[in-house]
Amino acid sequence: MRPYPRRSLTNTKRIFNDRLSRGCKSVECAFRMMASKFRILERPINFKTEKIEIVIKAICVLHNLILVHDGTYSIPQGIQQDNIYLLYEDTEGNIENNRTRPSYSAMEIRERLCQYFVKP
Repeated sequence: MRPYPRRSLTNTKRIFNDRLSRGCKSVECAFRMMASKFRILERPINFKTEKIEIVIKAICVLHNLILVHDGTYSIPQGIQQDNIYLLYEDTEGNIENNRTRPSYSAMEIRERLCQYFVKP
């Protein structure tokens, strides 16, 4: 997901960009940790698309189980999983193949996430 451009930043958009950046860093860190444990992630995965999705999900579950076993994983306080899925509601089927401009649904998801991040 792209952050908002710097030329049109409001305080709300700046907060979104900061939180998006922190989220990206967390995902990159988790991926590096998974890649160090599961060598399959160090090179292209040569499976059918359906199988790749299953492999990635299995790796994520195994990674989380290892963290729970080691005692380094905890669920953040105050996160309601159901609220997160509402942000993506009705946008799954609207994927466009135009790579030069973001789709309407992508901009809508970014706007929903922006409003969600600013809530107390």
